[in-house]
Amino acid sequence: QFQRYLIDFGTTVVGSLGLQIQGAVGGEVVDTLHVETIDESTLTPDYILDRHCRMAFSHRLTCRAGENNHFFYHIFGFRYVVIAVRNIKSNLSIRPSLRTAIYPLDIQGRFKSSDENLTQIWEICAHTQRCCSLDAFVDTPWREQAQWWGDARVQVWNTFHLANDDRLLRRGIQSIAAQKTPEGLTYGHAPTMAHNCILPDFSLIWILTVWDHYWQTGSAEMCDTHEETILSLLNYFKNTLHPKLGLVQYDPRYWLFLDWTDLHKEGCPTLLNLWLLEALDKLTILWTRNKKALLAKQARTWALRLRKALKPLINRDGLIRDGYDSKGKMVQEASVHNQILALMTKLNPPSKQKMIEERLLPSLRNPSQFKAQPSAYWITYLFSVLQENDHISEVIQSIRKHWSPMIPHGTTWENFSPKRGEWSFSHAWSSHPLYHFMQTIGGIRQTSPQWKSIDFHPHFEGSSAETIIPTPMGKIESRWEKVGNKIKVSLQIPKNVEATIILPGIKKYRTEKSFSREFLL
Repeated sequence: QFQRYLIDFGTTVVGSLGLQIQGAVGGEVVDTLHVETIDESTLTPDYILDRHCRMAFSHRLTCRAGENNHFFYHIFGFRYVVIAVRNIKSNLSIRPSLRTAIYPLDIQGRFKSSDENLTQIWEICAHTQRCCSLDAFVDTPWREQAQWWGDARVQVWNTFHLANDDRLLRRGIQSIAAQKTPEGLTYGHAPTMAHNCILPDFSLIWILTVWDHYWQTGSAEMCDTHEETILSLLNYFKNTLHPKLGLVQYDPRYWLFLDWTDLHKEGCPTLLNLWLLEALDKLTILWTRNKKALLAKQARTWALRLRKALKPLINRDGLIRDGYDSKGKMVQEASVHNQILALMTKLNPPSKQKMIEERLLPSLRNPSQFKAQPSAYWITYLFSVLQENDHISEVIQSIRKHWSPMIPHGTTWENFSPKRGEWSFSHAWSSHPLYHFMQTIGGIRQTSPQWKSIDFHPHFEGSSAETIIPTPMGKIESRWEKVGNKIKVSLQIPKNVEATIILPGIKKYRTEKSFSREFLL
């Protein structure tokens, strides 16, 4: 009555399926089912029908007599295809093919380590980023293919370490800005009809991607272009301020996401206010750059008031609490997330070591002790702060632990323990080891807009590594190799790029020239 075939593409692919069929009598039906995962013991596809965001993508082709050649229109992301053939009346020859449909990113970025495990992790991150770049950044090509803007920020950083290409970012900023609520908030993804997907924290992250564009290109044009949207967002947050506490309040009309974890979200959440502080600090710089003196002054003044309002949440132990509840009572939890953003915004420098030693490092070493642990997406901010404070070995160890299990599938997962058929196994918001490896093991970290200055501070994990980052100034390349009891290090930088060299046993210095050095371990 029917025959079924399972095709494994070996990793996630994105595109339209084509079928070339010969020998049909007419009336044969060919069905396809596209999935990301299977039960390998039974070869059964994983899919759950009639569940929110749990998809079962399929096609149907009814044959005419003779030869049939057809490409289905819709673009799917998948690893496995089941082909079922019904009403078989004669021998059929069926040849499936794939017309790939991903953004034509001119990849020049490169990372290679003597440690094959690290190289493979980087490669699956790069492949996932490609799979999640269509005509826009998408969270995953498998499920809703939505331009979620919290995800997109991580994808922006991934992209800029692979190619000097800002087109998807520019288009995404415009797309998000084009759809707003009457109160001035942007949507969590756009274009959309999902009016339940309005995330105030993603609106603040949208402002920060305007900053990210400036940081990459050196141009504050996007801030000028979208000034009206920025002001409407700030006006919304002004209207939600607590009259006594001076902090932004939770708005029950909207979905306050923050992260996929059990964070305090009612009353006045610290994390939401810290995101606002980060946005105000960046807007102060952008508006100063654009000679918008009044706007810069207003942003700076609000940021100072917000810092003052947040300071009472820092307890005597040096940790910042998670906010106030709906009755104005201080919440006693001090989540990892809030310590991270407090460090990012330099809210209270004397608390720095306490926050790192009592929250950030323990969250990597023994995460089960904390009620709210950063997700596979949000942990990128934890990694960045620890990198900046020279805790690189712990970051690499954590990446090994969580990302090595992803290697066989070929793409990075939505979370660290996804359920097959329910969660995505191709999610670029968790592909950030791509740039963490290039910044740490490769040693190249941007320190000014347009990559006009960098720090070169390689972490010698393994016996050798090489990194290439394409920038607006040109390619920056680093290589190092251990030879006996020595290390050979080289850095190639384009003209007009200044590098601060930080190497063991060598006094820190600045240079505008490429160099090669050899020194004792």
